[in-house]
Order: sequence, then structure tokens, then C-alpha cells
Amino acid sequence: SGPFAAGVPWQRLPAAGGWLRGFCGCCRDGCMSGSDGLMNAWFIAAGVMLAGAFGVHVVAGTRFYAKARPERELPGRAPEDAVVAERRAAWMLGRCGFQLISVDLALSAGCFLALGLGLIPRNAVLELFLTLTYAGWGVAWRAVLAADRSPAACRHRLRHWVVFFVVALTAACGMAL
Repeated sequence: SGPFAAGVPWQRLPAAGGWLRGFCGCCRDGCMSGSDGLMNAWFIAAGVMLAGAFGVHVVAGTRFYAKARPERELPGRAPEDAVVAERRAAWMLGRCGFQLISVDLALSAGCFLALGLGLIPRNAVLELFLTLTYAGWGVAWRAVLAADRSPAACRHRLRHWVVFFVVALTAACGMAL
């Protein structure tokens, strides 16, 4: 008996009359809990981190890309100039990739939140895919920074790999439950 007898403490919330199996008083029957009758706080945390990353990515990233527009770097040159056209194509490729990452962050956040809140059933393949995606992103990000030998200020600004590894570790903890 007691709050820790039924499992890990962050998986159950106190209420009058015992421990809840959901996240609010209306869910005593576990209607908002996972397939095992529990919420998964690890997946919720991963989803919240990714939702926050999505917000920062959209706001700060859009500003960053607007400043990097090639026309700003090469004032007075015609858009059809070969140098401007080549830089614009590279810039647009990066901008499109940026938008793909925004979509990926939003969808991953939604999946983690849905898994954590028990809105969708636990799925080992989905959980492993999401976890390995962010672990892979972290490894790839670090490898690119190391291979590029970017200046320290650039490496300091591009610490996204920390978020990717924290999300992967958090998700792995959620998978273990």
C-alpha cells in the first residue's frame, strides 16, 4: 500500500480515495491512460521537449533563414546572375529541409504525447523508430560539426544535438516501462 506500491511515483496522481490511473479526477477508470492503465511521463516529457523545439525552430529558424537570403549578401546583383542563382538554389534547398524538420518535430511531438497520454496504444516499433531517429540525429549532428571543424562560436550556437540526445534518452526510459 502507499503511493509507491503501485509503480513509479510519477505515473500516478494523488486524489481523494486513492491513486488515479489517468491525469485528472474524471479518469478514475483509466479512460485517458495507456494500454497498461498508466500514463507514460517519459513520453510526455519527450513530446513536450519536441513541441518546444518545434516552436523555437519555427520562430528562430525563420528569422535566421530570412537573414541568410543570398540577395542580402550580394546587393545590387541581378537575380539571374549565376552566382546569385547558385546561392539562391542552395539557400532554397536548406529552407525546404528546414521546413521538413519542422514537420518532423511536430509529428514526433504529437506521437510522443499521444503515446504518453495513452491516446494511442503502445507500439514497440513506433517507439523504437522515434527513439532511434533522435539518437541518429544526435550522432549525425555531432559528426557534421566535428568534420566541418567549425569555429567554436558556430559549434556553440548549433548545440541541437543535446536536445536530440536528451529526447532519445527520455524516450528510451519511456520504452523501458
